[in-house]
Amino acid sequence: MSYESLTKDYSQSNFSSSRLSLIDDRDHWRLLQNFMIDNFLQPLFREWLDAAVLVGALPIEPENYFVHTDDYLKMNWNPRGWGWIDPVKEIAAYKDAVQAGFATTSDVLAEMGNGKDIEDVFHGRRSELNLAQDLNLSFSTEYSDKMPASFDDSSFLNPKESMPQEQQQNQPSAKEKV
Repeated sequence: MSYESLTKDYSQSNFSSSRLSLIDDRDHWRLLQNFMIDNFLQPLFREWLDAAVLVGALPIEPENYFVHTDDYLKMNWNPRGWGWIDPVKEIAAYKDAVQAGFATTSDVLAEMGNGKDIEDVFHGRRSELNLAQDLNLSFSTEYSDKMPASFDDSSFLNPKESMPQEQQQNQPSAKEKV
């Protein structure tokens, strides 16, 4: 851990060196987070789930659970992430990375580390848009003409299916985009 992070004393360093130090510290914390997930949280979750199924605390048939254990153990851990000093540039960079295909929305959410996963964010966003529409409110972040009416898997994973026919014909294929 760097001196600046430990003491919160940035008086003797410039922006660039402080930022490099911060990046190193965050990489270290990410390693520790992943170590805790792999060596403590996931094994503890498995032990808890085994016990909960065996005593009938969960509505899962033990026979089904022990045949498909790996399916039940798929857990998405969301450790803390960190924002940066200049959120405008950070958001622009995230947006560009997603649009260019270098990152996914899930990757961005993990970096931001707000503890939310993509389903939480999309369902929350849909709820906000529906409420705004019900109250006849309009905001600059409203994408109702571009977003599917609902976030069912088919329209979300294949947005062309939720477009009008004439719009679908004008959309380049994945090969044309690259």
